[in-house]
Amino acid sequence: MTDRELGVYFGDFGETLSEQEYPMTARRLREKFADQELEISGESVSFASLLAPIEETFESSEQLLATILMMVGMDAVGRKRYTDRGGSAAIDQEVGPQTSL
Repeated sequence: MTDRELGVYFGDFGETLSEQEYPMTARRLREKFADQELEISGESVSFASLLAPIEETFESSEQLLATILMMVGMDAVGRKRYTDRGGSAAIDQEVGPQTSL
């Protein structure tokens, strides 16, 4: 895990999660890292509260990361529909959806 994934800032905690022995249950992760915080869209969220509704066993840190990103969903996205790659949402709307053949 890097220190930032798709709008979720893990800091050094991301590396700590990567170094753990898996499989590990969500319950064990909550107990072991109850005091850890993640930053999502500039707000601090406790790791334990994020995993509170989860009762599964994670086979790897990658599976854990995917679950975390799914749990935060669009809350981790900065400015919606923003791109720094040129074009604009207004132009996209005028043209309409593109389909490939």
